[in-house]
Amino acid sequence: MPYECSVSPFLEEYQDQQNVHICTALTATTIPNTGKTVILHLGQCLDFHDKMNKTLLNPNQFRAFGISICDDPTDEQRPLGIQLDSNTHLPLYMNGSICSLMTLSPTNEELESCRIFDISDLNDWDPTNVVFASNNNNNRYSHIHATSSRISHLDCSSFSDHSSLLQ
Repeated sequence: MPYECSVSPFLEEYQDQQNVHICTALTATTIPNTGKTVILHLGQCLDFHDKMNKTLLNPNQFRAFGISICDDPTDEQRPLGIQLDSNTHLPLYMNGSICSLMTLSPTNEELESCRIFDISDLNDWDPTNVVFASNNNNNRYSHIHATSSRISHLDCSSFSDHSSLLQ
């Protein structure tokens, strides 16, 4: 039975999106400095493929899974991007104020031949119950909801077609 949730918009005057499918997805991207295509395996994604041509992902979902991501263009200590492992850095780029990554639906050949990186938990992600260490314990400020990074062409359907490749 597929999991579903309701998604609340940022303004109360907009209606909640009901029965949003939660999927596991695969998306392909090319690492610019090597030319190698890699597959990103994402768990617990909100499936808006029929309503949006871009995909919004929460970088904190990667962080909670132990993936190092720098989506802060002012961070002079780390390059903008996702550290997939000790040898594989996937650069992100800025599109205005949005941190982005160009991706596309993987082909069957890519799914069989390219390295697959799990970058979020495939089973457990509850954004309301995530705790990160913080140096700031001052709770007098109102809650500010972080914006998400934008990834193009996330294909939720490809996971169900190719699940045997991931076992």
